[in-house]
Amino acid sequence: MHFVNTAVYLCLLVGLSSPTPIQPPISPRACAIEYPTYIAFLEKQDPNKVGTNGTYFISWKDPSVVSGRPIPNGLDIDSFVQFSGIPSSAWGCQLEMFFPKGYWGLLGLPGGKNKLNVFRVTDPIPPHVTWNTAPKGAYLFGSTQELPTDQVLQQDTKIVINSVGCNPTMTFRVSIPEEVGRGGVEFWRDASFPGAGFRLTHNC
Repeated sequence: MHFVNTAVYLCLLVGLSSPTPIQPPISPRACAIEYPTYIAFLEKQDPNKVGTNGTYFISWKDPSVVSGRPIPNGLDIDSFVQFSGIPSSAWGCQLEMFFPKGYWGLLGLPGGKNKLNVFRVTDPIPPHVTWNTAPKGAYLFGSTQELPTDQVLQQDTKIVINSVGCNPTMTFRVSIPEEVGRGGVEFWRDASFPGAGFRLTHNC
């Protein structure tokens, strides 16, 4: 009996002195990122001009512009931003604007209120789209505050617009808010800053 008690006591001692396994820290899940497959701008004062896909984004409103062309003065420009080929397994799609540290190409209208309204578009963009044929925004998806234009960014800058369930194709129409008298935002992506501008994150 004495031997059994001693054995139990030793087992308890060993158990108490065994180190507790240390669990590795859980790393945050990396988001999947989609970049626009289509960006095109359209001009109200030239309503039959066809928008073409590119890497340049502009939304602008300046009633004081004297165009020098046979069209009314002023300048109103909206842009379409579309993401296609989003995986069917994607969930939690969040529209963002992202500009890396050192980016200098986020430009604004001097003296303007340089912020954006982003509308969700549910109708398809027709081929050879113009201001007259472009689909309207179905609803206001989100807005930005005034953006940090005309400066070299000192840190990575992310602006969250809004999030929603994912679809294979997601389209947005971006404009200067109606209540803003003058404002403008433009930027582009190039080899130096391939991830600058709008992006769609999901599965975070």
